[in-house]
Amino acid sequence: MKDEKVYRKKLLGRPMRKIIWAFALIFLVGLCWFLIKLPFERVPLFVAAVAILAVVAVCLVVSVVFYVRMRRWPIVTGVIDEVVLDDEDSQPTTVAKIRFATDGGERVLEWGLSSFGDWYEGCEPDVAEMLAKDRERYEGCRVPVFCSPKNPDKSFPILRDIEKDESEE
Repeated sequence: MKDEKVYRKKLLGRPMRKIIWAFALIFLVGLCWFLIKLPFERVPLFVAAVAILAVVAVCLVVSVVFYVRMRRWPIVTGVIDEVVLDDEDSQPTTVAKIRFATDGGERVLEWGLSSFGDWYEGCEPDVAEMLAKDRERYEGCRVPVFCSPKNPDKSFPILRDIEKDESEE
């Protein structure tokens, strides 16, 4: 990672646009629901308003927590050592094992990549293809990881910004 300040600014610009669109969508859906349902079901205005505000408040809290973490937590570079298949018998999921260094030593973070859905008879070739694609795309890549200072197990990677080694290409 070349310049941490520039990276944070770029990264924080991405979700803020999505958050603004999400709040606008939630507001419009809530307003439409309110205008359509209220006269027919005789729902008190207070109940409808509380329901809409509760959804908006949850979205706002999640957004603020995510923003604060991205703003304050240190960024370390992790390496995706391997991609493995997890829970093969019910809902096959590919999981990346990301190794990164913290003040407390080296950590391995397991992060879900792709999920196949419910397992069914004969899906093995599709699951193997999903695993092969994820291995090709992610294994050996460097990835920025936002590392929690208090609990490194709460850290999270930004898989959108993976970097392949030039020697592998």
